[in-house]
Amino acid sequence: MDRYTIIELAEQAESLGINLGANPHRTIRYYISIGLLHKPDVVQEGKKRVSYYNQDHLNQLKIIDYLKKKKYSLKEIKKQLHKKVFLSEDGLKFIEKYRDEIPEGAFLKGMPVNIAEVAFFMLKFLEDFKKDLVTPESLEKFFIDEDGKPVEVLSIHRKYPS
Repeated sequence: MDRYTIIELAEQAESLGINLGANPHRTIRYYISIGLLHKPDVVQEGKKRVSYYNQDHLNQLKIIDYLKKKKYSLKEIKKQLHKKVFLSEDGLKFIEKYRDEIPEGAFLKGMPVNIAEVAFFMLKFLEDFKKDLVTPESLEKFFIDEDGKPVEVLSIHRKYPS
């Protein structure tokens, strides 16, 4: 996995058009302090400690920027980032064909999906996408929140392609 210093993370974000304001390093540290970004890995290198960020941090910055541009407050963004995610009926139907590959108790109707389940789901989605069995638009129907509404942040792939 790529790892970045705070300077490199800010440069990567800027290259993607993510607005971190006049002082990107301060913005990143502020987002960490209020819980929008998780803390970086800190590594002892000789006599100094270096903080390293990864692709997850960059992905979170994409989401934060996307929601800020939609006029969400930082408090609302934090709520969105910590929202529980569920599979819709369409999502459950999609993953059913892989039932023999997933552990018992995973992908249960009405239960939030964890990060490992989302990763597995996305892996299978990408495999099917490469075979032209699904479209990026279909992904938007697969994940819902507690109220049954589509999870908006999953549509971010359009604004910030990888």
